[in-house]
Amino acid sequence: TCPPAASIPTYISASYFDTINEVIYIAGPFNDLSGTPRNGFAAINAVNGNLLSWAPVLNNGLVKAIAKSGDTVFVGGSFSQINSTPRGRIAAMSATTGNLFNVFATGTGSVNDTVMALQVFGGKLYVGGRFTNIASVARTNIARLSFAGIADTWAPAVSGPVQKFGVFPNNIAALSKNYSNESSDLFSILISSGAESLRAQSEPL
Repeated sequence: TCPPAASIPTYISASYFDTINEVIYIAGPFNDLSGTPRNGFAAINAVNGNLLSWAPVLNNGLVKAIAKSGDTVFVGGSFSQINSTPRGRIAAMSATTGNLFNVFATGTGSVNDTVMALQVFGGKLYVGGRFTNIASVARTNIARLSFAGIADTWAPAVSGPVQKFGVFPNNIAALSKNYSNESSDLFSILISSGAESLRAQSEPL
């Protein structure tokens, strides 16, 4: 169980299941798990449920998305600091030690931004959310970064904040919020060029 702190609710805001190593990574506004100190991040053995030693510190904000490649855990959200080090809504840390890697130091351009979705595919990190600038490059709500945190020329146009990703042959699916008519839009985006096509739209509220 996750006993709540005195002044904030306790819940899991993001999770990622590493099926290869059978580890579940979680994040949220908690400060302990079953009486063991954990400040916003934790890792759990998926086989026996034991809490692992991985324990980065989320200093503020929320984590909304987690992805992983090799020994790197990528996190995105509304935070501005992890492990007492500035990180603007996106960060990369060691899956072994929890230490931050010296990448993604720039992050998004505004404290009002939120990274909502992360997807690792083809040696790249796809980033979605609500932002107009990331890695010191103008990008609106969606971007593709190297694992070193550098944006390439891939720059689709979507209707609003990207909340989810999916991967299909030659395409990335992106679910975005369309505030103009209060609906959700599903885009299919070519991995090669970034050309986007609207595939589906929910009924307006």
